[in-house]
Amino acid sequence: MTQPRVSDLTLLDSGVLETEVLPNGIKIHCYCQPDLNVFQMEAVVLGGRSYERSKLSAKCLAGILKDGTLKMTSNDIADAIDLYGGKLKVWSNMDFITMSMSSLSRYAKEMIELFYDLYRYPRLAQEDLERFKKAEIERLEVSLTKNENVAYRHFTYLIFGQDHPYGYNSTKELYANVQIDQVRDHYNSTILHGKLNIFYTGYLDSGNLEMVRTLFGSQDLGFDVNPKTQYDYIDTLRQEVRVINKGEFQNSIMIGRRIISRNHPDFPSLYLTLMILGGYFGSRLMKVIREDLGLTYDISCHIEHMLFGDFFYINTDTTEVEAVLTEIYQQIEIIKTEKVPMEELKMVKNYVMGTFMTLTDGPFRRMQFLKSLVLTDFSPNDFNSFMQEMLSVDAEKIMTTANDYLQKENLLEVVVGNKK
Repeated sequence: MTQPRVSDLTLLDSGVLETEVLPNGIKIHCYCQPDLNVFQMEAVVLGGRSYERSKLSAKCLAGILKDGTLKMTSNDIADAIDLYGGKLKVWSNMDFITMSMSSLSRYAKEMIELFYDLYRYPRLAQEDLERFKKAEIERLEVSLTKNENVAYRHFTYLIFGQDHPYGYNSTKELYANVQIDQVRDHYNSTILHGKLNIFYTGYLDSGNLEMVRTLFGSQDLGFDVNPKTQYDYIDTLRQEVRVINKGEFQNSIMIGRRIISRNHPDFPSLYLTLMILGGYFGSRLMKVIREDLGLTYDISCHIEHMLFGDFFYINTDTTEVEAVLTEIYQQIEIIKTEKVPMEELKMVKNYVMGTFMTLTDGPFRRMQFLKSLVLTDFSPNDFNSFMQEMLSVDAEKIMTTANDYLQKENLLEVVVGNKK
């Protein structure tokens, strides 16, 4: 059997967004595909946790934003979306609130009008908030039975602290204390007057695009919303935390620390180092701990990027806690002291390139990728520079980076399970 020809991968073509700034400061980013008969539009505002004046107000706002407008009930909205074959979703994260809508292009006018009505004139009613809080408390109770979720909550709390938007954890008491006035205040300070980016993919004719400009361009925006934190790179100090959480057979392990931002010159080599360690199916941790020793079903390494603090963590579930911990630190020590073989380094670089190529396969995936760059002030040129620098990282640089950022005294260790 003849093996397929292997070719060197080239830098990704990240594509070019057409960006327009409306007179009130709102930015519209277009990735137009005239051959498509569908479109997707997203409104993304700086309004997540890092912009809260009261805890959980961002999540509660996102949770009830589509539950009615001043003119339409939630049933009216659901019926309209069904009639036009559309989809509507609203969610929040640490930094942003996002409203997403998609439909066939021939129903663009109706869907855009509905979308703007929800954005500009939401009902934000007390009964909707109470219903959402009740549902979230029930979901939270289920979530806290999962060791992995408990470990993540302790991990982020230890990294950022309870006074940081990324560090505090939702509780039944916090949900109970959220008032509708706080939710409305968050709406006024972020969505109504905050910094908005609109992204659309697919096909909108000139008339519908002009309608988007007219509707969103008519808002009087202040852009005075300020984050409740700032980006401070702080070395994480070693802590070992054991938490009892009865109910699951396996223990959850989480090890990691705060890291540098993507704009730091060391980030390309750190990214590659963590990828080699545990970032893909053939990583060191996966090969040794899962395949060779059979100590876990899955083990992986993740990097989380946010506007005001990045971090990485290794996580796994196992019944053999001490054996897994020993092997994790052993693999970290090996990557700090032994050069990565050339073939392994080349394979991982090709894997990274292939992964990013997959992320930009097709217009809607590509827009999601480009959107993530825009929202973090990381341009396509910045991304291409990152890729070039990552591809130039050698084995010596991997060792240096591992010694700079993977010292045990800077790694948090959280274990959640049935016994300490």
